[in-house]
Amino acid sequence: MINRIGLLLVLSGFSSLSLSFIPISFASSPSFSRQIIRDDLFDWIDLDRSNTISKNGDPWADILAVTYLSNDNILNCTLWLVAPYNTTDRSSTVDKISYGMWIDTDLNRIPDYRFEIQKFKHRNWTKVFDEYEPLKNPNLRIPTDIRFFDVHNNYTGFFSRGHRYVNFSVNLNTIGAPSKYKIIFYAEERKNNSILVDYTKWINIPPPELIVKSSPNPLILRQGDHKTIQIQLNSTSGFEPTVNIIAENETGIKLSVNHNKFTIPSYGIATLPLTISADSASTGPHTIPITINYMIPDEPLYTHTLSNAYTNSAVLIPSSIKSEQLMKQSSLTIWVDPKLSFTDQFLESLSKLQPLSILISIVTFFIGLFAEDAGKIIDKSRTILKRIKQKLSGA
Repeated sequence: MINRIGLLLVLSGFSSLSLSFIPISFASSPSFSRQIIRDDLFDWIDLDRSNTISKNGDPWADILAVTYLSNDNILNCTLWLVAPYNTTDRSSTVDKISYGMWIDTDLNRIPDYRFEIQKFKHRNWTKVFDEYEPLKNPNLRIPTDIRFFDVHNNYTGFFSRGHRYVNFSVNLNTIGAPSKYKIIFYAEERKNNSILVDYTKWINIPPPELIVKSSPNPLILRQGDHKTIQIQLNSTSGFEPTVNIIAENETGIKLSVNHNKFTIPSYGIATLPLTISADSASTGPHTIPITINYMIPDEPLYTHTLSNAYTNSAVLIPSSIKSEQLMKQSSLTIWVDPKLSFTDQFLESLSKLQPLSILISIVTFFIGLFAEDAGKIIDKSRTILKRIKQKLSGA
């Protein structure tokens, strides 16, 4: 009996423990719709010749553009090329052809992962997804090592014969589904003892966003007014973009931006004063276009150089790669009211004064009034007194 009771207690204890398990929440990379990055023609980098620009590559290794999108943790990418890859055209001179991308997950300018579809001479296509050993002390004279996540020999289905694209997908769960990361796409060709690579610019994930706000908006001015407002820029945190603001003047309205080129801090918020003058503007609404050039500075790279049994060749990356440049169009709405008459200016000033100051202002006003043409005194006095009465009764 005691043993049975003890067994029941133990079982009940395990039962209670099973009810108290905490569910595990898995990380998720950002989802975003189709993005486009374009690339220049004939801009290969010759990694064997001190990163010089070369025009000796083949069109199937020249990237025109890249489209990419992400659905949760799957990153889908398409490289659009100048010409489709041809397995027979000059194949005897090409030692290796590859398409892929580098991934930097800690934003330290050192690529951490590589996804590549590669073909060596006299071999079939192979898909490789690997991780690079962190940068070592340069005094350590040992080659950088690679950890392979996935090696798929005889890989097919990533291009269609006669079409100018290469398509592939990367499962970001393999590398921990980073919430922020940077990627760079490339097409590589090795021939005649040269390594020619066409790189795109660095791409930030999630795609940078820039929100422009003005306070107040809409802005109400009178003809002849000068006001300074604050323009607030909210950008994706984690990056430090350089922003250049161009505000276009309109007939009668002049805009002056102080420090139109500045850097948004990494926390993603910056404000900028904008001075607006409406000296000779027409009355009514005005929409002022504002152009914002959003540039993430070019960054030097730390270079991995390695040799391993699988690739049987050195893996190199250039010393620097250009970063994204984006442009955003915004606008500022300004409403211009007519300039105040002398009477309206007096009443507006009067409303801001204390009772004693009001009396002094009235006396001063009538002294000035008598200095004018006598024929206008009575009519103007009646108008002023009526408005003062309305003002005081309203107060």
